[in-house]
Amino acid sequence: MVIRRAEEKDMDGINRLLMQVLMIHHHGRPDLFQGNYKKNIRMNSSEN
Repeated sequence: MVIRRAEEKDMDGINRLLMQVLMIHHHGRPDLFQGNYKKNIRMNSSEN
């Protein structure tokens, strides 16, 4: 397996993965995690 830094083209997939993880947490502990909360991450321009 090749491990590399995320690139701008990876951001949509990373955001989808984060939403999946959030929903797993929400189903397990809805008192702590809001469902359907969307926080998109983006690349830090200083890392490009």
